[in-house]
Amino acid sequence: GNLSKAGTTTNSWLNTLTFMKAWELVLEDGRWWSHEWVAKVDPDAVFFPHRLKVGLYKYYTAGDPNGPALWVGNCDRSFQGNPKHLKIFGALEVFSRNALGMYNANGKHQCKEELDWEGWGEDYYMQRCMQLMNVQAVDGVSFFGDARCYYAPCTDTTKVAFHDFKDVGSYFACMDTSRNAEAAKVFMK
Repeated sequence: GNLSKAGTTTNSWLNTLTFMKAWELVLEDGRWWSHEWVAKVDPDAVFFPHRLKVGLYKYYTAGDPNGPALWVGNCDRSFQGNPKHLKIFGALEVFSRNALGMYNANGKHQCKEELDWEGWGEDYYMQRCMQLMNVQAVDGVSFFGDARCYYAPCTDTTKVAFHDFKDVGSYFACMDTSRNAEAAKVFMK
């Protein structure tokens, strides 16, 4: 990427090309096709896949190979005076099998050619690519605790992921806190 490019959407890593190549490897491997959903999770995000699975039930029938092409928007805050809309914050990116199928079939080429991605982070690229392919977004704002969008304490068991934890101690403290809160909730029933 190029931070001096007009329209740059991040002051962080311009990692789009790296992630295009990473997605190519995932798609070439083929195991993603055996699952209804695929999640890309940053290593500094505390992630609870069982919570995500429950949160996604209403959008995609388990075992349905013809389920809808969907991506999960995990933030809807307004930035720089722009109107609120669903967007992907890159610590947790979630796509249905058929959204990735569309990306694999043609989207990866179409998006690379038609989108002005060189000044974008990989999350914004995937969001814009899904939009270009007319893949529907589902509202997953309630899934994610991230101070960059909406903070949530690790005790909030409605969240499937918490971000960001840059050191091992804080990462495992959040994980343990959330697991204990979940266990206490089950115990109280």
